Amino acid sequence: MDGNELLLALSAMKRGSWYQFRQFVNASDLNCRGNRPTESTEDSGDDSSVYRALRSNLQRLSHVEFFESGCERGWRVTPPVIAVHEHNGESRAILTGARADALIYQLLDCSFGANIELAAFKNCPDRILIRGIDSDVIESECKDLGFRIQRVAPESLLRALPRLSRLTFRERGAAIPFGQDWKIERLNYVSHRWEPSESIYADLTGAQLYRFSGLYETLLYAVRNRQAVLMEDQATAKYQILSANSVSVLDYRKDNNILAVPRIYRPPLLVERALLLYSGEPPGYQEGAGLLEYYHIPIEGAKMLSIILEQELVIS
Repeated sequence: MDGNELLLALSAMKRGSWYQFRQFVNASDLNCRGNRPTESTEDSGDDSSVYRALRSNLQRLSHVEFFESGCERGWRVTPPVIAVHEHNGESRAILTGARADALIYQLLDCSFGANIELAAFKNCPDRILIRGIDSDVIESECKDLGFRIQRVAPESLLRALPRLSRLTFRERGAAIPFGQDWKIERLNYVSHRWEPSESIYADLTGAQLYRFSGLYETLLYAVRNRQAVLMEDQATAKYQILSANSVSVLDYRKDNNILAVPRIYRPPLLVERALLLYSGEPPGYQEGAGLLEYYHIPIEGAKMLSIILEQELVIS
């Protein structure tokens, strides 16, 4: 079972438990496919990292939802959608969501079948991209086949996302875990690494982000002047800390429309989902530089992202 067969199997079942997802993954063979390096998980070598990589790709590429409303204890496949946008004067459409053999064959057999490109990537289904066809033609034929159509999909999602909220530190802060069972680390936003820390009350300027790793859970705390705030989402917390300290990590290369960020600052789920709707593929990973690269990002999309994440956009 490869990535395509995995999505077909999940689509046929529609929804299920996390255990059932793991059973599907155990029957798959996904690690030998792909035409360029993609990001691996931080805990490579651990079997659970394979499940996390697959979950991340399926979720961020808009194919499957995990642990959301309606599938709190597992997953559900999203409806089949053709996400359309314009890039450099050309219409591009990405197939997201559920798949079935009959539906794919009908799509490939339609009038613009010759303009459909399939590309393989590690730990995810093939990207199905329609390009070079007028968006009205794509919409008309795909609707007849039963697909939902989402116009200007990446921009629509980005415009719907709120800006990051500013960190607010109260005089009576959150309770901090204590004891030797906790491993404490501080995010160094200069070296972009988690570093061991003996205390969250070190004499450091600015807001700091600490990670408490215990046997059964991991907790994040933003700390400033001995006041602590418990953070819920790790990706959001990192960008809030960057914003609070006026640190920018977004690099946009206008010559090839690539947006690059240090791997440790992978964007929040819905933000990254919007970015991936531009290309339909997982981000590339430059191991030496430790960078995630997002492709086919127009300057307008990069600017919207910088506003959402409260980041200055560095254009090179």
